Amino acid sequence: MRRTKYSLIGQVEGATNVCLSLTLFAVLLLFYEPGFTLDRSTPEKPSQDVVVTTSVVVPATKVATTGHIEIVSRESNPTPTPDRLAPPPTVASPTQADEGAYLYWLNCQPCHGDRGQGLTDEWRMQYPEEDRNCWNAGCHGERPYENGFKLPEKVPALIGEGSLAAYDNFGQVHAFMRAAMPFQAPGSLKEEEYLAITAFLAREHGVWNAAQPLDEARLRSVPVRPAPDDWTAVVAGAAGLLAAGVVGAWLRRRRSSP
Repeated sequence: MRRTKYSLIGQVEGATNVCLSLTLFAVLLLFYEPGFTLDRSTPEKPSQDVVVTTSVVVPATKVATTGHIEIVSRESNPTPTPDRLAPPPTVASPTQADEGAYLYWLNCQPCHGDRGQGLTDEWRMQYPEEDRNCWNAGCHGERPYENGFKLPEKVPALIGEGSLAAYDNFGQVHAFMRAAMPFQAPGSLKEEEYLAITAFLAREHGVWNAAQPLDEARLRSVPVRPAPDDWTAVVAGAAGLLAAGVVGAWLRRRRSSP
């Protein structure tokens, strides 16, 4: 009787274990998906196929060939394309030259260029297509309509190497601008506006540091071209003396030869 009791208990436990095993198997079948694994090992570090970004998190995309996750790197502050037709940036405490930069943009830049390069082909390409050959249109062509004016096809540079070569100082530049510019309305600006534009040009030529405002008297003392530094003067002087010595020796040799 006792043996029968233990036998029945063992059978019940065996049946219970079988039921639990079948239940667990059914649960596994229910949640099974291809690729499902119970591997709890430490994941490997990302391979070199993974690109890590330090700035912007973007949606990850699966790479078809390897199955790794690739994160596209993007700059957090991409450099925008500058609008060369836009006005110059404003400053908190503008100097005379800063005010001149805005007046240059307003009155001079359309023809003389955003960098003072003149009316080059490259500069004209910055304008909308319909405005790139204004002298062929009714506004600036051979027969401009009312309020129009004929636009010259060649406009000189105001900034850069070789520019303003006909002038010795910015007093002369200021006098010419006041008498002949803007091209379509000479002398139409205020005196302080002409002075500001001249101060801007002097700053861009590297001959004035904008420490104090320029007036007509000071402009005459500001050269168009920077003075050579001390070493340039020394080298130029030494080269001149050497050339003079060589020429003198050659002349003495010619006189002493029979």
